Amino acid sequence: MRILVVGPSYTKSKGGMQTVVEGIVNNEYLNTNFKIDFYASYIGGNILKRLFYQLFAFVKFIFIFSKYDIFHLHMAAFGSTFRIIYYLRLLKKFNKKVIIHHHGGHYKVFMNDLSTKKVEYIKNHLQRADIFIALSEGWKIYFEKDLGLSNVLVIKNSIEVSNFEKCRVNLEDNKNSFLFLGNIGENKGVYDLLKAIKELVLDKVIIKCYVAGHGEIKKFRNMVIEENLETYIEVVGWANFTQKKELLSKVGTLLLPSYNEAMPMVLLEAMAAGKALISTNVGAIPEIIIPEKNGFIIKPGDISALKECMKTIIDNPEILKVMSENNINKVTREYNSKIVYKRLEECYSKLAI
Repeated sequence: MRILVVGPSYTKSKGGMQTVVEGIVNNEYLNTNFKIDFYASYIGGNILKRLFYQLFAFVKFIFIFSKYDIFHLHMAAFGSTFRIIYYLRLLKKFNKKVIIHHHGGHYKVFMNDLSTKKVEYIKNHLQRADIFIALSEGWKIYFEKDLGLSNVLVIKNSIEVSNFEKCRVNLEDNKNSFLFLGNIGENKGVYDLLKAIKELVLDKVIIKCYVAGHGEIKKFRNMVIEENLETYIEVVGWANFTQKKELLSKVGTLLLPSYNEAMPMVLLEAMAAGKALISTNVGAIPEIIIPEKNGFIIKPGDISALKECMKTIIDNPEILKVMSENNINKVTREYNSKIVYKRLEECYSKLAI
């Protein structure tokens, strides 16, 4: 049985969806029972480069898709949705089996901004997929109730927990150290984080925060300098997998004060590394974080709450220890790649019949 995974290139662009795609394509367990190939439908770059590549990729796809039995299409919001629909329409003309895998944390915002006609166009096409994968029960409810889909199945994101075992550190020594990992921009709440740290510094709290990721690196670094916070905030910029693990080894808590999310891979990675979590009540995050058990949940933009959560962890290292242990147990039990890929195998097997 030949399966083609279609999504953004994980060698030329980075992000949570690319991480998931790469994990599926390279998973030894899945490749034992299926022949899995990858097809890049999108690469990053300027608008002309993106448009040219998308057109070239789709034309090329027309000549190669007949070799495959099942297609696993990965989709986010905005242009990603319309792009995947073109692939879906072609495949369904030839009665191919199709899985659509949703990743977009901005999907509700995206759909709310569309005309009624475009919303209906998207709903009608997504319903044609044989299986539509949502990342959480919350997203499943949205796609079923708000978009009327009847083909929704929940398969959570997953990680190889053992990859992060060496990132578990002495929490007493790292209670004042925090890490932000993600797109450096307003949507991820990184500017709220800067304001919260500034207030903590004014209160004479000892703190160190590493900020790593792509996006508005220069803008954020300049703001750190303008606020005289260089001693307290280190702007790392983009971090590859090895660098990410090094950063996780320096801290006790991961911060992700986002305004929109699907199911952040970085939270799962931090859990496997034994970190406490501070994040927001968006996307699947409330299903990941149990307040005061393995982390804290705040409302997006609540700088005061963000500050207080950070101070609570600094002042109470015993809480940090409990959250660390609970996160290791939870990620091993619920988000371990062996469990999740077993569910994906069941999907493939079902469609192969």
